[in-house]
Amino acid sequence: MPNIQDVAKHAKVSVMTVSRVLNHSPLVKESTRQHVLQAMRDLNYVPNQLTNALYRGESRTLAVIVPDIRNPFFTAVVRGAEDAANERGYRIILCNTDENPEKEYDYIEMSYSIRVEGIAIMASGDESLSNLHKLQSFGIPFVLIDRPVYGIEADIVKGMHEEGAAQLVKYLLEMGHKRIAFMVGKYSISPWRELLTGYQKAFKEAGLNPSEGDVFHFPSFPHEGALQQVLDSILQCNPRPTAIIAGSQFEASQVLQILLRKNISVPHDLSVACFGDSNPYPSMDKFLTSAELPVRQFGTKAIEVLLNRINGNLIQAPFKLALPYSLALRQSVLLRQPNEN
Repeated sequence: MPNIQDVAKHAKVSVMTVSRVLNHSPLVKESTRQHVLQAMRDLNYVPNQLTNALYRGESRTLAVIVPDIRNPFFTAVVRGAEDAANERGYRIILCNTDENPEKEYDYIEMSYSIRVEGIAIMASGDESLSNLHKLQSFGIPFVLIDRPVYGIEADIVKGMHEEGAAQLVKYLLEMGHKRIAFMVGKYSISPWRELLTGYQKAFKEAGLNPSEGDVFHFPSFPHEGALQQVLDSILQCNPRPTAIIAGSQFEASQVLQILLRKNISVPHDLSVACFGDSNPYPSMDKFLTSAELPVRQFGTKAIEVLLNRINGNLIQAPFKLALPYSLALRQSVLLRQPNEN
């Protein structure tokens, strides 16, 4: 494959002249420019855009680091980020950490080595503190997506999780459910802490004490076997909760499948609600009661904030944007009569 030196030799000009042609420099005469372009055509030369950009001190490339691309929540975030970046002439490099801080560190180092202009990162959790300190030392602009990490002051786009959880639990309480099982992820991930706080807050505001035995922890993106174990624990409670809150629409859909296999009817035997995307799965759209976020906006807004920081358009430091939940009332929650057990 021909390179820039081959083009210069074929056109009998310097490498600097070829570089100036590639970068549309006004210092090159039109006749020389046409001569170099013809040499490129003769050799079927394709410019390396990234190399040329690095020569100019810019890569027009951003990294987006997420915990698990299999999770539809994160997939929607990435799609929003990609669309926002492409609209502004940027490309993204997608990095999937599997909630592993060591893998996350490797991606941060890689992003620095290839000179990305900025990073949008959804941290693995509190364990990411040292990684984010390293990122700060590199001097690369970055924005956190939805997961603040104590000890790091940075631009962030996040959900109003405490308020969203309180809103959903308040509705379930109004529907007569006093035992509400809450399926919550790792406590080292800040949104889960906020959701749990909102859950507890709604009970206290209603003059009730939530049972610690109704909080069930599970892996951040559990496989069906892990969900099966959590669900079995919920169903074995005595008395059994009358409602379940799942952490996401993906998890809720798996819960529905498991309950169906157990011949447990939703919502007649057990109500199910969840947190989710304002653009849910089509099959869930008219069934699952959800506290919903505009998930795609996490990506679009994060890129907007990041590029504003890169271009020096942000005065406030750090910049914080909080996205509110909306409550979608559907068929998976049934009014519980006072005389029901």
